[in-house]
Order: sequence, then C-alpha cells, then structure tokens
Amino acid sequence: MDADNVNPAILSHLPQGRFLLTAHHGDTRTGLLTPWVAPCSDTPVLLTVSVPRGALVEPLIRDSRMFTLSMPDSDDRVLSRRFAGELDRTDDPFVGLDMHQLPNGGLSPARCGHWVECQLAGHLAPESDHRIYLGLVIASSMPKGRSRRKRSA
Repeated sequence: MDADNVNPAILSHLPQGRFLLTAHHGDTRTGLLTPWVAPCSDTPVLLTVSVPRGALVEPLIRDSRMFTLSMPDSDDRVLSRRFAGELDRTDDPFVGLDMHQLPNGGLSPARCGHWVECQLAGHLAPESDHRIYLGLVIASSMPKGRSRRKRSA
C-alpha cells in the first residue's frame, strides 16, 4: 500500500462517536474512552471496537470474555477527565461513580443513558497500534423516546 496516497484526515469524515469501553474480571475493573466502535452485522448483532495495544482493559476483556460500551453525553466532563489517558494499574476509576449493574454482569455509569453489553466473539491483531475486538451484543438499553437512526441506502 502506498502511504503517500492516504490522507489520514479522511478519518474525521467517517461516522464516529465517543464510547466508554468497560470490562472487569475478579476485583479488577477499568475502562477507556474510544471513538472506534462500529456495527458489523445485523444477524447476529455484532460490533467492533478498536483498543490500543497494551491498554489495561485488554486482559480483562480476554479473561472475562465480556465488555460493555456506554455512550456518555458529549459534554460529560467527569467521565472525560476520569478516563483521559493511560490509567494507573492500581486505580479503580469507578470509585465515587453511581454504576448500573447490567443484566449479564457488565458495568455502566448511571450517567450514561445508552449501553451495550457484549460477549467477546473474537479479536484481530493487525500490525498496528490497536487490536480489534468483536462483540456479540447480548443486552442493550437506550432512553425512551430515542429510536435507531435510519441507514442510507
């Protein structure tokens, strides 16, 4: 591939959002903010999420075989500060936050209206600075009055 023909600014034109990816195993729990989430299948419902290599959440996803994606409000400064940058391995970033215990054991801050619980369906490890995790959606919630965006054909 000829990198001279690739403009990295193209990524800013692709659909993105801000998601809080959380995982826990045993007494350890952590999370990170990521814009890299995309649906990849309707039947079954599958999502992809891209996670930086070496992130604290990776072994928790691997060991628990689960992860949760929550959607904080764009102006939520608490979660933005709490999950900005690399977290210390001994810190529990959820201390002091009101958390929802989800149907399959996942965690989502109560301040996030939308959440999706996923069972790990696989992962890809391309030669890049991120790994891609594939999640089978097993439960979700969104505030009443909001519906799915229609896809353009």
